[in-house]
Amino acid sequence: MNNKIKVLIVEDEPMIARGIETMISQYSNGFKVIGICRNGLEGLEKIKAAFPNLVFTDIRMPVMDGLDMIKGANQLEQVPHFIILTGYEEFTYAQSALHLGVKNYLLKPLEFDSLLNTLNDFKKSYYAEIRQHQNKCIRDLIYNGNFISNSSVLDGYYITFLFIYYGFVIDNTYDELNISRELVKNLDLSFIADIEKQQNIWIYCNKGRHYNECIFTIVSCSDLKCTLSPIITAFQSHIETTESYRNIVVSKTTNNISTLSTIMNECCVYALSTIPFGVSKTMIDKNQVNTDPIFVSLEVQQLCQQIPSKATKEIVESFCIKTIDWWRTKQIAQFQLHNDLRYILSQMLQKSSTLLTSYLSATEMISISDNFDALYDNLLHSLYLIFNLSDQTQKKDSLAIVQRVKKYLDQNYTQPITYKDFYELFGYNEKYISLLFKTEYNISPSKYVSKLRIELSKQLLMEHPQMTLKEVAELSGFADSFYFSRVFKVSEGVSPSNFQKNYFQNY
Repeated sequence: MNNKIKVLIVEDEPMIARGIETMISQYSNGFKVIGICRNGLEGLEKIKAAFPNLVFTDIRMPVMDGLDMIKGANQLEQVPHFIILTGYEEFTYAQSALHLGVKNYLLKPLEFDSLLNTLNDFKKSYYAEIRQHQNKCIRDLIYNGNFISNSSVLDGYYITFLFIYYGFVIDNTYDELNISRELVKNLDLSFIADIEKQQNIWIYCNKGRHYNECIFTIVSCSDLKCTLSPIITAFQSHIETTESYRNIVVSKTTNNISTLSTIMNECCVYALSTIPFGVSKTMIDKNQVNTDPIFVSLEVQQLCQQIPSKATKEIVESFCIKTIDWWRTKQIAQFQLHNDLRYILSQMLQKSSTLLTSYLSATEMISISDNFDALYDNLLHSLYLIFNLSDQTQKKDSLAIVQRVKKYLDQNYTQPITYKDFYELFGYNEKYISLLFKTEYNISPSKYVSKLRIELSKQLLMEHPQMTLKEVAELSGFADSFYFSRVFKVSEGVSPSNFQKNYFQNY
């Protein structure tokens, strides 16, 4: 997939120039000759006006030679690639031009196969470079909200975002470590190459700003109105999982790069306000976001009013069953569910005489619940704590479990840890352990591990300034330096490099 590579020919011999133009136009796909110039001065003016991607140029020409033209072009903001056309007597000049950024050179008289091979080699390297720059721009947009790199590499292309969420949209990707089944990280993306070839598109995959979010950016020369359907179908068939439900949200398509940040943010709001809990669904953003204020559900308010200050287990269980059933029937979306849960916890804490400082927040409860059954268990457990309904034997057993978990994390936090390890080592699933751990220590296991890793990384930065960020990240237990830098900045307010710099300035 590509926009055609714009080619300029700078050659004072008309027969050679027309011959190159004919060979490019008739026998090499993906190229477009935008002009023929007779000398370096004309060529330089055309470069300034038309922004070619590739320039074929002779060396010896009247008015201005090819080397001086290349020197002038190298001063411009957008510098094209150059291929020198040279005879044997000019071979030394051609070789000396390589330090000016010349891509290659061709000997006169030109051979057909040599030209085509040169064009094909250039096309491969050029589009590999374009793809690298495009993905860097997209990463800037995702993680910084704007373009840091030169975004002109996206000009002229149509762009669509495809968001994939496993479960709900869990906030704060970089607030806590990704201890999980890592569904997004371990996606099998081998099918994407086939889609790119079939649909004549490029697709970039990046971890999103949310914990369980993956963003695929679809880049095309067309507006994709006719081809989005098979692309979505391909993703649906390849990203199914038995471990969690998944949701796909497709953004609007645009060729205006100034609107990309807005479109991305609108799509995220659309996901939060539309994705139903506990089911898989594919949605296309069509400006249908409900901008009305979201209030606590009237049904939830009424159910809360029925709970006395000295609630029994039976009353709490009945409340949870009725509440969950109502949410399930309504296919409640994330914004609404979050509001309702916050209201429930607030009301129950006011009714209870128990002084409770550690319990699952609404966000944490949602993040560890894959379905309504799990949500019921977590809500019930939280309300038992609030109303002091847990028996003492259970409390002692729970304390013994979380103490073992804490000891394990203290000894292994620099190693890869997943919730699967918890079940194999302690015999309980990750959600139950997370709930107990947070109740006892007022921090989730993932945040606890992240805290340990950050403290170790700070120690390494201060005591071993010769280490690279990659080495510090790996020794601290982070999968890669980019993720490490993001977590570190959220935790400490500065990047690892600036933290180290500030430390030695004040040392």
